[in-house]
Amino acid sequence: MPIRLLITSYDSIYLLGLKSLLSNEKNIEIIDYTYNYPDKYICSISFDILIMHIPFLNTKTIEWIRYAKKQSPLVHFILICPCYHPAVVSTAYEVGVSAIVTSEIFQTQLSNILQQVANGQTLFLIEQQPLLCKLNDMEIRILQMIANDYTNNQVSEKLNISKRTVERHLSSCFEKLGVHSRAGAIAAAMRLKLIE
Repeated sequence: MPIRLLITSYDSIYLLGLKSLLSNEKNIEIIDYTYNYPDKYICSISFDILIMHIPFLNTKTIEWIRYAKKQSPLVHFILICPCYHPAVVSTAYEVGVSAIVTSEIFQTQLSNILQQVANGQTLFLIEQQPLLCKLNDMEIRILQMIANDYTNNQVSEKLNISKRTVERHLSSCFEKLGVHSRAGAIAAAMRLKLIE
């Protein structure tokens, strides 16, 4: 029985190339291919694996996968991603992503990856890359102060910026680090040795 695939990419040229590459594989059936998040396909058609080519792994993608897994728990997710953040990768694993790979690894190990994922294995075949979105100096400084038990008001007064600006910087940190809380941001920044 063939492995039924749905393919999605943010890049239309890459999407056509990936479709062509997968069309040459035995025991593969491409159900459809689309751009961005394939909302209309979740629950509406039957497929085994969703291959998502994304520019980087962020919290928006993680939240969409969390939603999609609730709607279609038997679907496996393979993310083709050139750059990632370690904190987001662990969250991807928690929400049920089956594989995260670079384009190069996917192209050279295509058959094995698809077969292993279809059989329920989890693969994280991606070499660590430099952070795509590094924290800027102000964000690091604010996170260090938060780690030292400063409140937003205290950070605001100490740095002579508005409380709203502090909140915007913290939101940016959460997005860049792939976390949802102050504690998560501090833990991720410490792991990366950005703060003490």
